[in-house]
Amino acid sequence: MQSNSAHFDYIFKINLVGEVTVGKTGLFNRIIVDKFRDNEMYTTHLEYGVRTMKIQEKSIKLQIWDTAGQEILRSISKAYYRGSVGLIFVYDIANRESFTNLDRWISEARQNAEPYACMVLVGNKSDLEIRREVSTEEGLQKTQELGCKFAETSAKDSVDIASAFHDLASDIFEKAKNLEKEEILQKSIPRLAPLKLKTSLSGGKDIEKNYAACC
Repeated sequence: MQSNSAHFDYIFKINLVGEVTVGKTGLFNRIIVDKFRDNEMYTTHLEYGVRTMKIQEKSIKLQIWDTAGQEILRSISKAYYRGSVGLIFVYDIANRESFTNLDRWISEARQNAEPYACMVLVGNKSDLEIRREVSTEEGLQKTQELGCKFAETSAKDSVDIASAFHDLASDIFEKAKNLEKEEILQKSIPRLAPLKLKTSLSGGKDIEKNYAACC
């Protein structure tokens, strides 16, 4: 995750995940170019864009990926998720099915993204409050199950999108720092040859067990 580039301290790959028509491309366009097209067609191919930000005086480059939430993802899922350290699960607050189907997307993402990937749950299209089918409380309950943050956004009205991405990037940054500390700690501990100790079973047969030497 840490960048070798002189321009960025870290580069994080983030994926937008969810059903078709939940507004992933709208969120993508808002965070990348700050534009919204009301009658935008859903994405039928991979889209990739970059957003930069500062976190604790560190320069962060977000590589944000968007694709169609349909069959195309089935054939490229491993490549799409490979190296992903941030996952944004998106549903439409006015479409209960998109919320119900989240579990399938979450399972697939967890199988293919990095094991330490951070997540955020986004209930999009908050501008459609009059047509709401998924309550805010249901979204919050889902995040408690997932152990992640939650936001209700509107790509149309540009509501809470930047903060959702910033919160996710901040979580990834903290995770990256912790992983670096663990790596440094592991390198500082000398590798010790295992000790072979013999223990007797009740039948009198000796077996060998390996124990790591410790101080």
